[in-house]
Amino acid sequence: MDSLERRRFAMLARVRDFAAQRTAEFPAASLGAELIQTITAVVAELAEADGDKSLKKTDLRQRRNLKSVQRETLREHLMALSRTARAMANRVPAVGDKFRLPKQVNDVELLATARAFVSDAEPLQADFRRFEMADDFLDRLRADIAAFEAASREGNVASETSTISHAAIDDAVDRGMAAVNELDAVIRNRYRDDATTLGLWTRASHVERPLRAAAASAGGTATPTGN
Repeated sequence: MDSLERRRFAMLARVRDFAAQRTAEFPAASLGAELIQTITAVVAELAEADGDKSLKKTDLRQRRNLKSVQRETLREHLMALSRTARAMANRVPAVGDKFRLPKQVNDVELLATARAFVSDAEPLQADFRRFEMADDFLDRLRADIAAFEAASREGNVASETSTISHAAIDDAVDRGMAAVNELDAVIRNRYRDDATTLGLWTRASHVERPLRAAAASAGGTATPTGN
């Protein structure tokens, strides 16, 4: 959750607790009972979703780190081939032109370059090995390509899952806020002659401002905001 979502979540939890002490005052079929049930369910949903999102965020970070490692491994392998090809130019004409590695490429271009290197190096394996490239250098390059492709796919899936998780939190917060807005009218009408309860409701249903905004307001420099 972001800062605003967390502050709204805290408000929804306070409203849930406020209502939990007064459930007996709202018949099961009443609008108040329906709204209280909705808010209680939303708070439980948000608590679970927040924990799930934290796990997804950690997973996404780990997969992005893995992708970065695999990208660098592949690029280093391609650089070794390119460097060796330049050294081979005196013995194998035009070989250097086939193994030029652009300095700035995106992931798609990097994979395309790697596949081209594999294709161009196939008939030149003996020449590369004379320059002490490993006997299985092409197999290693193919493995690097496959590993980077897999890391890219997994990173994309993790990113999409994280986005879906965030959308679910947004939806739950919106439902909770809508229920609180309706419940506000119910509470203020039901307890119109009970100043103490209304005061407790006002505190419970208030969305706290960020710490910086609160501090600025205390100093007289911020504009007051509502819920």
